[in-house]
Amino acid sequence: MLYRSVAGVALVFMVGGLLLADETRGILTKIEDGKITVRTGGGFGNDKAEVAEKTYKVAKDAKVIRMAGKDRPEVSLTFDELKTAVKVTNVFVTVTHEGDSASEIKVGGFGGFGGRRKKDNK
Repeated sequence: MLYRSVAGVALVFMVGGLLLADETRGILTKIEDGKITVRTGGGFGNDKAEVAEKTYKVAKDAKVIRMAGKDRPEVSLTFDELKTAVKVTNVFVTVTHEGDSASEIKVGGFGGFGGRRKKDNK
């Protein structure tokens, strides 16, 4: 009976921890001293959403992953590689965070419209 109660309490905490973690998508604009700044919002046409910049503290054990595609494996990146990418181009990220603390940064993975199409051999 006691083991079932302990297992039930542990399950509640695990599910609760997953529910507290949020994800934010946007463009990575700055990386400095253990903090990242992500620009969210914007849009196209008449439905332009309000642009906001959010700053998150990055834990030392935070994972930085590049999503190459659905059929390709994930690739781990370092913060130095991420800093270089921010200087060169716009970096689209998904930040998993609890409050102001980021635990995981996924680079890319937004997909796109159209993409590559297979050609018919006719």
